[in-house]
Amino acid sequence: MDTSAHHTSASNPLLISLEDEKLFKWLAIGVITIVAFEATAVTTALPSISRALNGDDLFALSSGIFMALQLVTIALAGPLSDQKSAIGCFFSGLGIFVLGLTVCTFAASMWFVVVGRGIQGLGGGLIIVPLYTLIGRHVRAIHQPSFFAAFSAAWVVPSLIGPAVTGVIIDQLSWRYIFGLTALLLILALPFLIHVMGKMPHYASGMRSRGLVVHTVLPAAAAGIALTLFQTAANRGRLTMDSGTLIVGSLVITGFCTAAMLPRGTFVVRRGIPAIMVMRGFTNGAYIASEAYLPKMLQDMHGYSPTSAGFGLTVGSVTWAVGAWIQARTTNDRIRSLLPMYGTLTQAIGVVLVVFGAFQWCPAWIILLGWGLAGTGIGLSYPTLAVLALGMTPVEQNGATSSALQLADTVGAAFCLGVFGVFYSYAHVGSIGFLMGNVAMCLLIVLAVLAARRIHPFPDSPEYRRLHATPIDILNEN
Repeated sequence: MDTSAHHTSASNPLLISLEDEKLFKWLAIGVITIVAFEATAVTTALPSISRALNGDDLFALSSGIFMALQLVTIALAGPLSDQKSAIGCFFSGLGIFVLGLTVCTFAASMWFVVVGRGIQGLGGGLIIVPLYTLIGRHVRAIHQPSFFAAFSAAWVVPSLIGPAVTGVIIDQLSWRYIFGLTALLLILALPFLIHVMGKMPHYASGMRSRGLVVHTVLPAAAAGIALTLFQTAANRGRLTMDSGTLIVGSLVITGFCTAAMLPRGTFVVRRGIPAIMVMRGFTNGAYIASEAYLPKMLQDMHGYSPTSAGFGLTVGSVTWAVGAWIQARTTNDRIRSLLPMYGTLTQAIGVVLVVFGAFQWCPAWIILLGWGLAGTGIGLSYPTLAVLALGMTPVEQNGATSSALQLADTVGAAFCLGVFGVFYSYAHVGSIGFLMGNVAMCLLIVLAVLAARRIHPFPDSPEYRRLHATPIDILNEN
């Protein structure tokens, strides 16, 4: 019997039993695996979908609108998870996500795919934040790194079989089955999710956020709209006064709105949680943007089939899981403190190698090596930053921090997708667009490396004391 775990559970009544913790972990992994399969399949299939529906001009928008509209519900999910119910928030998101899948399944044109992806984004924002909140609130701190490592590993199997399955579905059936089968699997998982979530202790902070609509919902909606306009302008194909004004204006609005939603000091890279938000935004955003265009680059520049190009994504997902596995088993505090820095440097080196993929003479092994390094790097840093941020946060604010982490991820991804889209669309020559887009992602990762020096709190700060507190300390604080 693990007496230390029993003592921890007795000291903190919010913690669930070890058996329920394991059950929750497996079901959460199941949901993420299903969502990961859909994401990998859609990324692989989008070039084919855009061709089938004569919507190549909407390719960038269909890729980016998911992230852009996810902002609205991510901002709302934090307060809802803290004040109302993280569980109710999760199930609401699941329902909206399935609705978006249904719209895409029966899409009559590329615009319907764009709308369906947008609805999926709204639902996705209400899924991940509650999961992070429940982990931070009900799972023992010593087990949290393994949860986030498992979430990364949940992308491996979909990435291994996703491209092949997607290719077979497109060739033998229809791309519509990609969305329809995902919706069916989530519906089948619903009874099991209801069962395990019913075992979670109810928690609500009782705190009311004044001006929730003014300070959260409206800025999130405005940022989502602005980023959608940025995605649209990025796809114009030529730079005009109107498109240039739209790009600059949408980015300014996004900046002001994001500053209102993220922790104070994020834009000046204040030490601690604000610096973590900067790192998450740039590392995740750069990875997502390069990943979105990787299959298209392999198909257009190197003649890969949709299935073969999709296997490029598999390499990154496998090495991401390897990096996450390494961080989960790193218990030395000094080494863990260096993982974000070393991970981000590794990601930067990997994307530099991917840059050469814009040239037809570049051999495939260099592209795959680069993408493998990029995956390893973000696998080391991404979950480590989540554990670090939740460790600095009081339990009654776990939802807010979880929401901020997802907001940083989503804003970063939508921004980077738009930046890559601008270079790809305005270059008019595919090789130049891929080259400039990946170079831009390298520069953004360099900014994340600089922010890595400020992610750890000052020794005498409340965040530092909370990060190194015992279970009894946490209970007394609450």
